[in-house]
Amino acid sequence: MKPVIGINCDYREEGVVRPETFLNDAYCQAVETAGGIPLLLPPMREERDVRQVLGLLDGLILSGGKDISPHHYGQVIEEKTRPVAQKKEESDLMLVRNALDMDLPILGICYGAQLLNVSLGGSLLQDISSSNLLEHKRGVLHRVRLERDGRLYKLLGVDGLEVNSFHHQAIDRLGKGLRVCARAEDGLIEAAESTDKSFVLAVQWHPERMLDDPKERELFCAFLSEVKCHAS
Repeated sequence: MKPVIGINCDYREEGVVRPETFLNDAYCQAVETAGGIPLLLPPMREERDVRQVLGLLDGLILSGGKDISPHHYGQVIEEKTRPVAQKKEESDLMLVRNALDMDLPILGICYGAQLLNVSLGGSLLQDISSSNLLEHKRGVLHRVRLERDGRLYKLLGVDGLEVNSFHHQAIDRLGKGLRVCARAEDGLIEAAESTDKSFVLAVQWHPERMLDDPKERELFCAFLSEVKCHAS
């Protein structure tokens, strides 16, 4: 049987006639290409519902989105920070907390990576363009270096990757139980992994938008392989 991979959806209320739950289809394509079945997860209000749904899954992908409210890591909101809808944020935090508690394999992407870090007590750079780091231009490829002792290197077997950039925030202080497994040339954390869970990997770029790259496809295949091993 194919593994079932849950993917949290985006959500918006402002600027639309009715609230909308939606997801870029690239996430579904990535899961299907890797041999899994994508299951879309709308925002949920009840923690018991979250746990029931997670019990149906073999793995979880935390998708991209806007920003996490900085009060979750003890900061005031800055000018360029655009928090996600409160309904989505509350649901996402419950989703991560319970998935970690259940030791469900997790792949966090962009906002999903930041969500994981904050959920584990870490903090974020609210806007990397205002820091001393090199500019991460939207949609432009840049190189990241993989740490040789990290799981990402073991999965892909390469020292570096060319990745895209669709983010203005990034991990600053690592959350509990996380370690860096890839950095950009300017030192920015581009990927982190859990040191105490079966499989938790957070990447700052969007691999689902790069499925023409064999290594980015391999990332999803490796995730599905880990999911299958965890389930067996």
